[in-house]
Amino acid sequence: RMSPLVAESSIDVYPGQMIDILARIADKDGGLLASSDFSSIAIQIFNLLDPNTPIELSGGPATSIAVATSQATNALTTSGGWSKDNKGHNFSYSYNSGTDLTSGNRYVMDVKLTTSSHGIMHMLININVKNVYQS
Repeated sequence: RMSPLVAESSIDVYPGQMIDILARIADKDGGLLASSDFSSIAIQIFNLLDPNTPIELSGGPATSIAVATSQATNALTTSGGWSKDNKGHNFSYSYNSGTDLTSGNRYVMDVKLTTSSHGIMHMLININVKNVYQS
């Protein structure tokens, strides 16, 4: 049995901001995973005030977003704002936070990638939603 892979990052956003998720998803030997390697990709978001219950998305009652496995490819690209290195990413997804994430709160976005050969992988994104002050 393989243990789950977990990658973690943190971002600051403003309420309603689009969140672009870019990642290089590879197996333990560094081989890129493609859409055919995934049986499902899903996103859940948890408010740190209640870290065991996923929030309702876009007014609810849904608490999960199904992401097309085609968002993962077996080719690297540096487009879309990738700045980590010059090799690039093979997964991209844009999440419109709309009214889901409110100012002054902290969240964890769990991108759950289920594969047939490599088990379940998680990308955890710590999200700090900044307060917007009016003058």
